[in-house]
Amino acid sequence: MKSKPLIKPIIVDKEKLEELHHILRTRKLTRERRYDEIKKYIGGVCSVCECIPTKILSYDMKGAELIERYCDECIKKWVK
Repeated sequence: MKSKPLIKPIIVDKEKLEELHHILRTRKLTRERRYDEIKKYIGGVCSVCECIPTKILSYDMKGAELIERYCDECIKKWVK
């Protein structure tokens, strides 16, 4: 069972975020390439829908730390 997560917003420079959105809108990317682009700017994709995450959740797993990323829509649906 997971512990209660520590939730933090993902802070990205506005210009970098706009650049990422531009890349995702204007290029035809494979799923892997899309993941790589988001990872380059944000660090990873949403754990559920694989889009741009806005929150990082960290769980204490008895000596290890589990990190998950979620977008605003998925965090409302999946994290309780």
